[in-house]
Amino acid sequence: MIYVDSNVFVYYAFRHPQYFDRCRRVFEKILSGEMEGAASVQALSEVYNVVRREKGAEKAFEATAAIMSMPLEFVESDMGIFVQARDIAGRRGLSIWDAMHVASALRAGADKMLTNDRDFEKIPEIEVEFL
Repeated sequence: MIYVDSNVFVYYAFRHPQYFDRCRRVFEKILSGEMEGAASVQALSEVYNVVRREKGAEKAFEATAAIMSMPLEFVESDMGIFVQARDIAGRRGLSIWDAMHVASALRAGADKMLTNDRDFEKIPEIEVEFL
């Protein structure tokens, strides 16, 4: 299973010239059932915030609705996620927000995280695939 970081959704939503095709291929594999995927409710919040800031609330609603319709396992934040993230952040020097993504990926049982955030290079807990 692959955990999808919020920046992957943002690149797709904005049709980023360098990363859009790679994001599209991953999403096609998830949609076809060829690949299992996971994301967090936190990722939805981050996507909503970025899209709202750049394109307005209506586009942010549409973007997050599209993500929510995907066959992803959505991990909700709870105290266990926070405690694990706090420990990861302390050990690995990550922001708590990035560590929450790592803890969410581990909770989902993901063996890989797809991202473009180089801060995740410090994480031995999960294999990281960069766009």
